[in-house]
Amino acid sequence: MNWFGDASFWGLFNWSEVDGQVSKTYRDAVLIDSNGERLTSVFQYANSYAAYLLAVILAVLVIMVGAKNRFFIASTALLLVPALLSLVLTLSRGGLVVFPIILVLVLPFLKFSRQILFIVHLILSGITVLLILNPVTELGLELQNNFSSGTALQAWSIVIAGSVTSGALSFVIQRFLSVKVEGRLAAFDDKKMTMLVLPLAAVIVGALGLYLLLGNTGFVKMLPDNIQTRVENINLNQHSVLERGTFYQDAIKLWKDYPVFGAGGGAWQTLYEKYQNNPYTSRQAHNFYLQTLVEVGIVGLLSLLLVIGAVLYHFLRSYWKKPEEDRYPYLVFYIFAAAILIHSFIDFNMSYVYLGAIVFLCLGGMLASNELSPYAWQEKMAKSKARYIYPSALVIGAAVFLFVSISNLSSNNQYNFARDGAFGGKPLDEYYDELNSAIGKLKHPEYVDLKLQILNSLYNQSNNEQYAQEAEKLLSEMKEREPYYKTFVYRELQLRSAQGQFEAAVELLEKSIPNYPWDIELYEQLATTHFIIGLNSLQAGQPDAANAAWNEVASLLARVNEKAAYLDTLPEAQLQGRAFGLTPGLALPLGQIAYYRGDYAQAEQYLSMRLDPNYDDAYDSEATLYYAATLTKQGKGDDGLIAELLVRFPDNQEQLTGKLEAILSQPVIGQ
Repeated sequence: MNWFGDASFWGLFNWSEVDGQVSKTYRDAVLIDSNGERLTSVFQYANSYAAYLLAVILAVLVIMVGAKNRFFIASTALLLVPALLSLVLTLSRGGLVVFPIILVLVLPFLKFSRQILFIVHLILSGITVLLILNPVTELGLELQNNFSSGTALQAWSIVIAGSVTSGALSFVIQRFLSVKVEGRLAAFDDKKMTMLVLPLAAVIVGALGLYLLLGNTGFVKMLPDNIQTRVENINLNQHSVLERGTFYQDAIKLWKDYPVFGAGGGAWQTLYEKYQNNPYTSRQAHNFYLQTLVEVGIVGLLSLLLVIGAVLYHFLRSYWKKPEEDRYPYLVFYIFAAAILIHSFIDFNMSYVYLGAIVFLCLGGMLASNELSPYAWQEKMAKSKARYIYPSALVIGAAVFLFVSISNLSSNNQYNFARDGAFGGKPLDEYYDELNSAIGKLKHPEYVDLKLQILNSLYNQSNNEQYAQEAEKLLSEMKEREPYYKTFVYRELQLRSAQGQFEAAVELLEKSIPNYPWDIELYEQLATTHFIIGLNSLQAGQPDAANAAWNEVASLLARVNEKAAYLDTLPEAQLQGRAFGLTPGLALPLGQIAYYRGDYAQAEQYLSMRLDPNYDDAYDSEATLYYAATLTKQGKGDDGLIAELLVRFPDNQEQLTGKLEAILSQPVIGQ
């Protein structure tokens, strides 16, 4: 429905408001990235949706071959084509790679005759998807840009016709031919290990399929252009694979510093910048097991694997003891848990609460199939008063968690109220008490950050030391609780700059850079702070002290260039990530220093890098003023050119002209 441009159920659901218009589709359910439009559904992430679809497809196939009820067979048969079609439209290379692996892990749980039926249904629906893929893709792309009910009806007609045709054929096969197939293969089914024959054959067929897709066979040319491009890019030398490899290496480096119990919940997104190989941005390690290792260490990971292993052991031992028709509900639990957990080796599916809940509920479902005899201690406990310990602990634990959750929810509501008030321009007394109450219940760093912004703003407006002292006390406390919350570095930097404590600001930045070695903004702030220290020294008649401070900026630039040179050694297909090197933000203080040293040509070169036609931050007017001053010093800046530069800031013409005159009158070293 999202792919075809209307998921509102004829106006019943209005998903979101964009530019005053109500959207008929779920936000980012079709996400556009460098690969084009990708179906992501409510996950807003194509790969996790693909993992979910893998489980749905295989579960549907299992229900089909195991069900006797006509309704179950017919209804599930209709799901196959839309599910497979959705999987293809995710453009998920990881999904395509993992699919045959999970398939091979599911087939052995079916007897050989039902494996045959399973594969027949899969091939039949797969052929149908290939036949309708081109028109469905093209119509969907058209509807994304320009919705038309007529075009949508045409697209829906194709999908429905394909689903009904494929479903009807599957229904006929399953309802009338399956008995004959199972009867003819009954003797073969009874032989040991026959359930492994088809999975081994599937490995061979899968290899052939990969050859057709990845080899120079011309098969891929039959696919739509966007899907063809994604398939052709399946190789180990492309950016998503190389970037994941980097994430995994960096995760191991992080874990080595916290090997036993890990660095705590949310450790990856908080600490990864300290260990990252290059300036990428990723709040997820793209591997559930490595992210678990980082957060709870080897003890936590082994505990998790022990739970999964124990469930799998009991499931495997019990599955074959059940009557055949009673097995399949439990096999569906296995399929969902296996599909999501296996795909989680290459992605962060388990970070979604919904998918994580499904996995653990399905692990419980698998364990419910247990046919093994209880241990002696279990029987003994079941007959004693000790049997009340576990349910009592659950009740107490649930009550505690409910109380904490209610408190945290209340705190979050108060924070949201305060944030809306602060950014909505309301008087301080209308929301400040609510913010303090929220922080009193839960010292969440975002709540504290809002208070720090308010305190810094109040100090800037009033120079009242009480606000600065309160901010310093709060920062000191939070640095103990959240030493790697980077936003606090910038809040302290704002405070030190407002207090004129620039040496303390330099010390803060130098201590912070090792924790965020690829954050170019820290280097830019450090260069700006050294420039201000030098300018203050120059204005105080201390040119040697000014040069000493400005030489620190030259050393800083050398450090940045050395790290930037390393980025040139990355594999060609790997993306660098965030900008790093001589950025416009670093060029501004370099240009200002060159100006005060009398090197106007160098100053012009640096400052021209900083000029931004969009003029979207506080440093734009400053860069423009220094650029104009540099041109004036060189005799290049006639009044017309200066006016042209300053007219970009029409609200402060007189003030800007005064600032320009002040810059031109400043002392310059050597003059």
